[in-house]
Amino acid sequence: MNRGSIYIERRERLRALLPGKTILLFSGPFHHRNIPGVIHPFRANSHFLHFFGQFPPNTAGVITAAESVAFARHSSRDEKFWEGEEDLGKLKTASGIDRLEPIERFPELLPKLDQAAIRTIPPHRIDQRQELSRLIGREVSLEGVDRELVDAVIELRLIQDSLAQSELHRAGAAAREAAAAVHSHLSRGKYEWEVRAELEREIRSRNMDLSFPLIVTKRGDIL
Repeated sequence: MNRGSIYIERRERLRALLPGKTILLFSGPFHHRNIPGVIHPFRANSHFLHFFGQFPPNTAGVITAAESVAFARHSSRDEKFWEGEEDLGKLKTASGIDRLEPIERFPELLPKLDQAAIRTIPPHRIDQRQELSRLIGREVSLEGVDRELVDAVIELRLIQDSLAQSELHRAGAAAREAAAAVHSHLSRGKYEWEVRAELEREIRSRNMDLSFPLIVTKRGDIL
């Protein structure tokens, strides 16, 4: 399956719903667990993933009538040491975008855009929302003009395309196979955390991660 062509099609459908608009989407930052040095594994915002695919933290995606551009940062020294350097060229090809620019050039682009045509999706975190409002020179809010983009994204994502369907089927098959594998050797005396560990092992052995922590309990009437 050519993911790049699917991302291109998704962006074209979004353009068709918002003619003449400039769409800004952001992958989002790292999220700290408790202190700056301890972070959760990074996953880009869902709406960014849907139209651009996986990119590094704090990537800005811009969709205009003429092109799609991602402004991304290069790996830091610590990231290169621990994880290796991100191959941005491969990410560009996988997303099907027209151009890839360094994130440092993003502020240079903003003054060149028609400010009245900009639409974005407000981040959940207030500090990120305030920073985005500062960048584009107006308040970012679900109650304002950005609602137009939010409604368009909802409309598009109500119907799953071939890539989304394949991912859903893949996730469903992994969950089903993991549950069957664990169920086949359940025995009296096992604790819930042992069953949970076996379930996680089965899922991670398929090179997949968990969206949410697993809930394993003998109390089926509560969560």
